[in-house]
Amino acid sequence: MKLLPTVAGFVVAAALAAPSQAIQIVYTASLSGANEVPPNASPGSGDASVMYDSLAHTLTVSYSFADLGSGLVDGHIHCCTTPDNNVGVAVGFTGLPLGATAGSDDSEVYDLTSSATFRQSFIDGFAGGVAADAEAALVAGLNSGLTYFNLHSELIPSGEIRGQLAATTVPIPEPRIAAMLLLGLGVLGLVSRRSRRGGDGGSAS
Repeated sequence: MKLLPTVAGFVVAAALAAPSQAIQIVYTASLSGANEVPPNASPGSGDASVMYDSLAHTLTVSYSFADLGSGLVDGHIHCCTTPDNNVGVAVGFTGLPLGATAGSDDSEVYDLTSSATFRQSFIDGFAGGVAADAEAALVAGLNSGLTYFNLHSELIPSGEIRGQLAATTVPIPEPRIAAMLLLGLGVLGLVSRRSRRGGDGGSAS
């Protein structure tokens, strides 16, 4: 099992070098205070959708929310952990309707080849400190159900409403995606080892 992340890394590298057609995978989440860790009594709710394009190397983020208990201050995708834990930010959002208690956006597109898209703590913790591997690490987390969408507010800065992202489309098993699914097993192993050492304990902000 200890060799799995290394083997997966070689498979991913080989797959990236191979010709590939565009694969778009959609992940969705229902957002609520009950999904936060620990849960809160927020009246807020929302929906989120994240689409990964394997050829364009982009992540398109769409979301809507309503009835937050206070104004929106931030929003992120967090990775990589199970639904009953917290972990640090992988990708932070731009263009948020800050201060709003209701709103939506369907036009945020993030370049996964740019290190600026990712938080350095995510690159260090889940991509082995290599910015070029951050895309593969994030997609592995998404495919393994280990990422969550989190909206933060003034009264609950750690996160007012949240939801675990789950794939709603089944990817065609072409080499690149198959490799990232394999890497997901390595991410699961890493999360399991961290949990045995006392949990992720990452900041949710």
